[in-house]
Amino acid sequence: MKSSIWIAILFAVAATLWIASGQFGDAAEAPAGAPKQEAQAALPGVQFIVSEEQAHRRELTINGFTQAERRVQLRVETDGRVTEIGVEKGKRVAAGEMIARLALDDREARRAEARALVRQREVEFSASKQLAGKGFRSDTNLAQAQAQLDAARAALARIETDITNTTIRAPFDGVLNDRMVEIGNYVQAGDEVAQIVDTDPMLVVIEVPETHALSLELGDLAEVRFSTGETRTGVIRYIASVANSATRTFRVEAELDNRDGAIRDGLTAAVKLSLDSVPAHFITPSILTLNDAGQMGVKLVGQDNTVTFRPVRIIASETDGVWLAGLPQRARLIVVGQEFVAEGQKVEAVRSENFAGSYADGGAKK
Repeated sequence: MKSSIWIAILFAVAATLWIASGQFGDAAEAPAGAPKQEAQAALPGVQFIVSEEQAHRRELTINGFTQAERRVQLRVETDGRVTEIGVEKGKRVAAGEMIARLALDDREARRAEARALVRQREVEFSASKQLAGKGFRSDTNLAQAQAQLDAARAALARIETDITNTTIRAPFDGVLNDRMVEIGNYVQAGDEVAQIVDTDPMLVVIEVPETHALSLELGDLAEVRFSTGETRTGVIRYIASVANSATRTFRVEAELDNRDGAIRDGLTAAVKLSLDSVPAHFITPSILTLNDAGQMGVKLVGQDNTVTFRPVRIIASETDGVWLAGLPQRARLIVVGQEFVAEGQKVEAVRSENFAGSYADGGAKK
């Protein structure tokens, strides 16, 4: 019995020693010289390029339309029946060319009558003048004879004008765009008979936003592209002084040489204008980012490897990049890793050698 108790005690002591030796053994196996504190975390890595500010001439493209310089509705100035047509619709006309002619009816007879009356009044006035000079006629009679002569001459002038108005003529060189009468139609004074448009020069009309209108000047060139792909160069000849009250835009007219008549009125056209020159950086849009406030900008890294955020404004877009305003003249732009670092954070910055899409070190746009 006593021997069994002693055996149990020996086993318990042995087990305790074995457990204790395992716990302290691990601590003893730790390598000598291990750091007492955790190793400091490595800095995040980014790549950057050096972008140089460049002079960028801003361009503005606005859709507009062509418009004839002059468009006139010809109205008849006397009554009558159309007896002759001079020009067909769509044909070019010269200034003074006959468009249509009305019947004279009794106008020639009335003119002959008016001429005869003028001759009679001239004789009467001459006689009255001679008698008045000899004292046989009063000044009142002489004045009456003068008035009758003037009235006769005025009547002759009216019938002469009426006869002239029976022929409707083109007021300027142009195209007979429309004719509203045919032979046999009866027209009255004020009726429309034709429409003539002056297509040389041809105008291109656009509405320019107020933010850009002040950058334009009379005489500036405008590149005009039509839907056919044809491109012509025009000259700005008119800039409105007052904005459209509804759109707050300014009407601008560019003049195009159209001696060949190839440009028609009412065509859609894209007009490219050159505005002022502004300092800007050209970058690829992929490096643009947003800050916590939702502002668009880019991240820069300073000489001390600290990240900063710089808000920017896109002033122009091209097929391979955008032009930005709001950056310093020389900027170290983060192009790789910008989404994984925050403003004020220290980074491990490495200059990128193969990044394309910007003006780097004053070089040409890639």
